[in-house]
Amino acid sequence: MSQDNEITAIKVNVKNRKRRSIFIDGEFALSVSEGVLFQNHLKVGDNISPEALSSLKSEEETHQILQAAYRFLSYRPRSIKEMRDRLLEKNWSKDQVTAVIAKLEDDGYLNDLDFARMFARDRVKSKYLGPAGLRNELFRKGIDQELLALVVDEIYIEHPPAKIIEALMRKRGIEPRAEVVPKEKTRLINQLRRKGFSWGEMEALITGLKTSSGK
Repeated sequence: MSQDNEITAIKVNVKNRKRRSIFIDGEFALSVSEGVLFQNHLKVGDNISPEALSSLKSEEETHQILQAAYRFLSYRPRSIKEMRDRLLEKNWSKDQVTAVIAKLEDDGYLNDLDFARMFARDRVKSKYLGPAGLRNELFRKGIDQELLALVVDEIYIEHPPAKIIEALMRKRGIEPRAEVVPKEKTRLINQLRRKGFSWGEMEALITGLKTSSGK
């Protein structure tokens, strides 16, 4: 049977006053957040078993993972894959990261459908991405194929590829049916391909351009 040990001191952490250093039998044991300390109703003189101490350490790590996740989300929204990858970079337990991800989903902080819709809208409006380009970027974000297909269909109903191509052309100073030199037309076609537009999506606008005799 494991032997309990006594909490002999609880001190405010010198580097972070929101944390507490716990000493057991006169020796430093671990540092925990105020929240974890108060939730466990720990005080000097309490006896704590090795099992309870291990559980306390696990609870503190989960708290730290959750706080890190909130910080990441404060910078910008994340997909579930992005959040999982970022947390695992910190070498935290995979099981605890999985538990934190589940809590964030349950609490509404992580939602891949909402994220994908927001991400798609931003990429189409700011980067003029075509369907293939958007599919590739959503795939890299870890979006499920079914959700990915739904979001891509939605965004290009709302923003037809031809309208996006027209907007990109105007950004380059090219009006539909304008006269352009062959080199400029080639550069435009290559840019549209890089952004993920198929020939079928760009054909009408490209063939509508008049080719001048310049280089």
